[in-house]
Order: sequence, then C-alpha cells, then structure tokens
Amino acid sequence: MITYRKYWADYFCLYTILATHPAPTLAEQQEACDRWRHDFNQVRPHEAIGQRTPAELYLRSTRPYRGPRRLKYSPTMVVRKVTNRGYIKLDGAYARVGQGLVGQHVAVQRLAEGLGRLFFYELDLGEVTWGPAA
Repeated sequence: MITYRKYWADYFCLYTILATHPAPTLAEQQEACDRWRHDFNQVRPHEAIGQRTPAELYLRSTRPYRGPRRLKYSPTMVVRKVTNRGYIKLDGAYARVGQGLVGQHVAVQRLAEGLGRLFFYELDLGEVTWGPAA
C-alpha cells in the first residue's frame, strides 16, 4: 500500500529538482520531467511494491475506454455544477462540497430545509447544509 507520506515525499522530490534546477526553456523543463517520470516508473524500485518498479506491475486494461459515463440522477434531485472554489448554490445560499469536485455536476436530495444528501453519480457523499442568503 502506498502511503500518503510516501506519495508526498516523491512529489516533493520532483518539485525540489524542478524548482532548484529550472531549465532555460519549457521544452527542456518537459524533458527533465520526462526523465524523472521514466526513472520513477522504469528504473527505481519501490519498497511499497516489493522492491519492484511500477512498470513491472503495470497491465494494460482489456476494456476499451468509452469516455465519461452519462449522469443519471433522480428527477427528484436538484443538480448543480460545482464552482471553481468548490461550492454549489441552493436556495440563494452556498454550500461547500469540496474542490475535488470542481466543474462536476452533483445532485442534492433534499431532506429538510437547508439539509440534503449530496451525490456524485451513485456515490453518496454525505449530508450537506446550506443557510439563507446573507
């Protein structure tokens, strides 16, 4: 299992290399990123996967990609697009749903005044609250 700490340690390593040794051109900077990615996936063994490289374990999916699934929410739900700051607007008030959903369409099943259940596709994300507009 790859830990959160390990992920950020690897990310920080890439960031440090790129920030402390910036290339003169965008093309050269991309080449540096490509070299790091190749080393990370093809050369360097990872403790979390038994000292193997990710390339050794990678298997291409046998299923063809068909694009994003169509949204199918119940007609009784209210559908809203998440703003670039992670909010949706309901009854003139904003409710924070998180920046991980920016640009996505989510649905709210109203439970009571200012209270609902938030859904992303069939995934129940929990309760969401909103209040009267200020």
